[in-house]
Formats: sequence, C-alpha cells, structure tokens
Amino acid sequence: MLLLLLALVVASQRLVATEWTSKLGLVSLLTIGGVLLGIPLGLSRFGGRTVLLLALCYSLVVVPFISAAVLLPGVPWLERMVSLGGRIGYAAGVLAAGEPLEDAFLFLALFSLGFWSLGVFSARALARSADFKSAVLPGAVVLILLQIFNPGGDRSVGFTALYLFFSLLLLGRMNYARRRETWQAWHLLSSGEARANINLTILGIAAVLVLAAWLMPISTRSIPLLRQWWQDLGDSWGKNESLDNVIAGLEIEDPIPVNEFYGRSLALGQEPSLSSTVYFRIQTTGVGGQERYYWRVRSYDRYQNSVWDTSPAYERGLTARSRSLQLFENSGVNAEFTFKVLGTSAGLLVTPARPIWISRPALLTFFPVGEDMIEPLFFRVNEPIQSGEEYLVHAVLMEPTVKQLRIAGSDYPDWVSDLYLQLPENLPPAISALAAGITAGLDNPYDKAAAITAYLRDTITYSLSVPLHPPGRDALAWFLFDYQQGYCNYYATAEVVMLRSVGVPARLVAGFGEGEYESPGWYTVRQRDAHAWPEVYFPGIGWVEFEPTTAEPELVRPSGEAPTPAATAQSIPLTPQVEIPAELPGEAEESLAAGGEGADAGGGQDTLAMLLVFFATIILLTGGLAWAYISGALERGYRRLRSTFHAPAPILAREWLEKNSLPVPAWLQRRAWLAGLSPLARLYNDVYRGLHGLKVPTTSAQTPGEAAVLLKAHLPGADEQVHTLLDEYQPDVYGTTPGSLEKAHPAAQSLRRMIRRKRRYEWRSKIKKIAYLGGWKEEDK
Repeated sequence: MLLLLLALVVASQRLVATEWTSKLGLVSLLTIGGVLLGIPLGLSRFGGRTVLLLALCYSLVVVPFISAAVLLPGVPWLERMVSLGGRIGYAAGVLAAGEPLEDAFLFLALFSLGFWSLGVFSARALARSADFKSAVLPGAVVLILLQIFNPGGDRSVGFTALYLFFSLLLLGRMNYARRRETWQAWHLLSSGEARANINLTILGIAAVLVLAAWLMPISTRSIPLLRQWWQDLGDSWGKNESLDNVIAGLEIEDPIPVNEFYGRSLALGQEPSLSSTVYFRIQTTGVGGQERYYWRVRSYDRYQNSVWDTSPAYERGLTARSRSLQLFENSGVNAEFTFKVLGTSAGLLVTPARPIWISRPALLTFFPVGEDMIEPLFFRVNEPIQSGEEYLVHAVLMEPTVKQLRIAGSDYPDWVSDLYLQLPENLPPAISALAAGITAGLDNPYDKAAAITAYLRDTITYSLSVPLHPPGRDALAWFLFDYQQGYCNYYATAEVVMLRSVGVPARLVAGFGEGEYESPGWYTVRQRDAHAWPEVYFPGIGWVEFEPTTAEPELVRPSGEAPTPAATAQSIPLTPQVEIPAELPGEAEESLAAGGEGADAGGGQDTLAMLLVFFATIILLTGGLAWAYISGALERGYRRLRSTFHAPAPILAREWLEKNSLPVPAWLQRRAWLAGLSPLARLYNDVYRGLHGLKVPTTSAQTPGEAAVLLKAHLPGADEQVHTLLDEYQPDVYGTTPGSLEKAHPAAQSLRRMIRRKRRYEWRSKIKKIAYLGGWKEEDK
C-alpha cells in the first residue's frame, strides 16, 4: 500500500510540475486521501454497489471539506462551502454561455476529483483482490496523457521513471508475498538475511529496468503523432470549442490580474469606465432606514497637484482571531452584508461605510485614532476573491437627521484636524474665496456642506468627457470657473477642497454607487457604478456622505423632528476588538496567519457547526452499513488474531530471535519456558522458586515429590500447602485426571506468603547478629 501511495503521489506531482495553474498541490493531497479511503473499502466485505455508494458519499463530504481548507484558509467554514459552490456555478454559467473561462478553478476541481477517484479505485483494487494491473495502469495512463500534452524534457520524464520504479517494486513485493505464503505452507523458514537479500534483489532489478528504459534509444516522433491524433479526435467530435473554453485559463501566460479598483493615488482627470459588467451582487440583512448605500473601497486624505493620495498609515493582519474593528464613532445598528463577486477578481474588499468585521483574512491599512480605536482606510485580502465567491461584512448603520448634524458642533479630535484639513500649497485663492462666499452667514458645518453641495449641483454640468486643462492653469480652478463640466472625481474634489478651506474636515472616498436594487434586499453593482464622493466629519456621529454629483439622485435626509429607528437605536457589540500595534508605520508588519480557531463573530461558530455537520454526516453515512458488518468483522478479526499470535509473547519473541539467528537472552529463555507451562505447572513452580529463595541447593534430577519433601524440611508449617500443590500437579502431569486449579491456586498464594515471611525473618536475624557483633546498645538499634 505504501508503494502504491508513493507511485500515485508521483503521478499527481507530474500534474503539479506542469504549473498550469496555482493550488495544484491540492491534487496530491486528495490523491493521498483517496488512497486512505480506498484501503478500508477494499478490505471490507461490502459488495460493489455498496462500495460505490460509500465512496460517493464520502467524496461528497470529504473532497469539498479538504478543498475548502486548502483554497480558502482562514475563512468561516460555511462561507468556504458557499464560495466553492459559487465558483463552480459561475464557471458553469460562463461555459453555458459559450464564453472562455479565464478562471482555472473548474480545471482544478475536475483534476482534483479525478485524482481522488484514481486513489480510491487503485487502492481498493490492490486491497480487495491484489490486482496489480488495475492498481497501476490508471496512473500510468494519466502520466502518458500528461507527457503528451505537456512534454517537459528530462524533468518530466523523471516522474515517469520514478512511477515505473515504484510500480516494479510493488510487483516484486507482491510476487514475494505470494511465494512466502507458499513457503509457509511447505513449512520452509527463511532467515532475516535471506529476506533482506530478496528485497535488495527486487530493488536492484527495478532500478536496472528503469535505467535501461531511460537510456534506450527510441524515437520521439510518436509523441507529436499522438498529439495530432488527439486533436483530430476532438475535431471529429466537434468539441474543440468547448474544450478550449474550459482550458482558456490555462492558456493565459500571465496570471489573471487582480482588480483593486482604485490605486494608492487617484488623479483628478482619471476617466471612469462605462462597462455594464456586473462586479457584485450585494445582499443586505438586518435593519432598514438607510437613505442610500455607498460601497466604499478606499479613502484619500491628501490632495496635491490634482492627485489624491493617502498619508503613511499603519498595517495589520486580520486573521480568524482578530477581524473585529473598534471605530472611533460606532453608534448605530449592526447589520450583515453578503458580497458575491462576479466578473472580476477582487484584491481589495468592497465594504459598507462603517465596517466592523470581515470574514476574510486581510491586511488592514488604518490610522490609529485613540485607545484601541482605528480609522480603517482599505482592506487588502490575503487571497484574491474569485468570481462566484462570497464574503461577509458586518457594519454599523446610522442615518443621522439634519437636526443631529446641525447641533454636532465643530469640536474635532486632533487626528481629524491633522489629517483632513490639508490643502494644496498652491491652491488658487479664488477657490477659497468662492467657498467663503457660498458659506457666508452659515454658523455650522452641516449647513456649509449642504450649501456647497447645492452650489455644485446647480452650477456644474455632468459630463464623462473632460479635456485636459490648459497649461499653467490649476485643474480644479479651471473646472469650477471655466469649463464647469465633469464627473464624480471633479465634483467630490471640489467639495472636499472648498470645505477644508472654510475649516470643515472632509475627505474623498472611492468605491461604487448603490447600484440597481432587486427585491428583496439585493443590489446589483456594475463596473459603470464606480463612483467617488465626499465625506464630512461630524463630532459624535462620524463620517457622513454628501452627493454633489448631478448624475446621482440628491441625498435627502430626515429633518429630525421625529426620531427614526435608525437614529435612536443602540449599537450592539459583535466581537472582540482588534489591537493597535505599538510600532510606527513601516517598522513592523504582522505576518498574516491563515486559519486557526476563530474567536470572531461567525468564524468560530461556523467552524464548530461545520465540524459537527462533517462528523455527523460521516457517522450517518457509514453507521447503518457498518452495523451489519460488525459481528462478522469481529469474529474474523479474532480468528486472525488467534492465528497471528498463536503463542504467548515471550515464546513469539524467542522464536523470532531464533529464526533470525540472533542470541536469546537468558531472562527471555526463562520467561518463554515459564509461558509454555500448563497453569498447574506454573503454580507448582512456586515450590522450586521457594527453594531457590531460601537458598536450598537443588538439582535438575529431583522429582516433584523430592522437591516437596525438601521444601517442607526447610519451611515448617507448609506441609498442607505443599501437599495440596503436589496432589493436584502430579495427576495433571502424569495421570489422566486433570488437577483442580481452584484448590491449587489458594495453596500457591499461601505458600508464597509463608516463604516471604521466612525470608524477612532470616534478614532480621542477620541484622541483629551484625548489631550485636558491632557492640550496639538496645536503644541504638
């Protein structure tokens, strides 16, 4: 079985060596799992249909479980299963539409399932009927096909040679095992040296055959011919286009690009895309009351030379044990959002406005803003989220009223004033003058933000085509005073800069608009929904969105005259909080652990639930079938145990040493001799042990009766016990009537106690004699 396992692992490693896609190591892991399942299935007494049913049921549980653990480490188990199913469904939908599948996940899934089945089939064939051909030929066929479609020189041929080597070793060992059974039937014993020589001979012959096959001068013209034959066969079936669509992801020389949507910087003139490609489907769960959702990717705080950027920030790995975030302003109602990625590969997470927990391991970039509190900027996931996968986000929802925003005041924390009031050094004075004129006479930040928003919506015309600004002219000033047309980047930049010029902290956030609503609670977000908007900070409330872009509907907030559920609800703490590192930015970056026991909301519960479901499924699948097998299996196992261990352990150990021409220790000889005696003989042996303990000389010629007389002479009071042992032992050994163990056993126990007392008495006498000769006094003894 070990040789077969090594051979099949070599075959799976040949696929890994093609490097057709990443994560091919999963194939080797599932190959090992398939062999470990095939062995007990082959050794069982179940019939073919039952074995097939068991293999299918185990595959439906174990293969997704292992695949999810390898492909999505650190993700809650329920989300892992949903993501795997989503990726398969997405791949099937793309192929059904007749489009090429750039994601190689379906290819990986098919090969993983194929090698799992190969392991189960080969191991079962070898364990059930010792069928060498059925165990080895499937792996050989796979190697040949891989060599045809991916000839890789000597390195790839080396896998074939190694597979052949292990197969020949397996054949030699199977042949030797059959011959050994014949030798045992003929009562021919082989020494350990002989068996070692046979094994070395098998090893040498296998190595010579493999080396000869490697060095044999054969033509390689057949390989292209076979490849052409396969191509012609595909043409005749008319399936080439479908096959090309399946393996399209393998033909891409460069890895599929990971979409981060927005980079570290955002230029003012960066034009948006108008593609209708669906990027996300988002489901909201929890409470309502939101005027509009904004799906954020990252925020920017510095503006200089028409480019937005982010100040140096901290980074921290969010693992299963620390994915919860404590925001500076987190009053509101907690809600859960499910993001399903479609049509892209996400490297940065898209989240609601106030995320406090994510389900994926990620690297968080943030500003520390207080004791155990942070200001998240963006999340970069450890492993890109592929099309069809899902992830969860918990966020705080709050819809502040106009009244609440007006009375929030302007008592800003230091970190807000330091980061979000920055202005370009060369900001044209006309922009500041325009902002001052718009907000003249207004005494609170909300009214100032609302006034600037209204001015931009009334004055600027939305346009996706914006030419370059004239040389020497500031881009923002040209946009506000001359061209007065633009899209969301221009609108948001203008509002943030003007608000900062009148002392109101603001920032630019890039992400996606709400998208298309689909009842119940689903939003479809497309690439053309990419959006940028301004956010204004209000003490006690946090960041609040404003919408100056005329292509988007106007944001209308409740007046606050009557309290709304979202505004008055209390926040519900979800999970433990993330710790703030003490190092400065860039000095230390925490390693991103993947997996582990989750203490987060949903992570630990999902892990426990999935483990319970996994083990419960295994028990239900096999319990009923195994119950019918238990009685026969126990009886068969007992018979095998009796035939294997036909004698006590000391005797088996002595026989093994003698069979291998090794010396047998004297203590083992005595134990083996004693183990070979009958029960009454072992009890009567206490007579001889008593004579030995009392230092009475004995000879091997003494009969049991003479030994009994000698013991009675040296152990007064033991006549009855010795007579009982002798009367039960002699008829059992020399007569036809068996002795009684019920009588002999108590006599032997009593005799052993009397011998111990006699020996202790003799030792005390010796000690007293030594004390007397040494002149000890009675009180010194």
